[in-house]
Amino acid sequence: SDTTFGDVSFTPRVLLYESRDFSLTADLTVLTSTGDEPVAGKSALIPSVAFWYNIAGGWVVRGGIGDSIPTKGDGPDTLISQLAIGQTVSDHNVPLFGDFTYYVSAVANTPLSGDGDTSVSLTPGMRTHLGNDWYFLAGMPIPVTDARVADLGMIFWFMKAW
Repeated sequence: SDTTFGDVSFTPRVLLYESRDFSLTADLTVLTSTGDEPVAGKSALIPSVAFWYNIAGGWVVRGGIGDSIPTKGDGPDTLISQLAIGQTVSDHNVPLFGDFTYYVSAVANTPLSGDGDTSVSLTPGMRTHLGNDWYFLAGMPIPVTDARVADLGMIFWFMKAW
């Protein structure tokens, strides 16, 4: 029944390895408290590694693993693991719908202190190229466990590719 704005995150990435069909990155997400409880209001550093693999026919698998470290004592460190599959259905240069990709992502958040249960959500979503290497992504995380980070909500990203 609450309507609120979530927190904002910035994720600088370092490319560790790249081939035609595979990328491996080291990321450091900075989660900045900009929203209100109960959905937001947390700040953390999240070092992680992530991969992207182009299977064939536009199908892609991506995933990663990281440690969410609260910066304000907002609870225990949390192991975050993600695995997603999606398919790109348009060419890169189609205006506003270039590289249009639909996907589903599974995310598990596991407290490392032993306090609390692992929460798992599935996020169906989409990604599209806006132009000049800017992408828009949107998704709707759907909790699938009793333990949950939040109830239903939307996620929106703007991403600049290198």
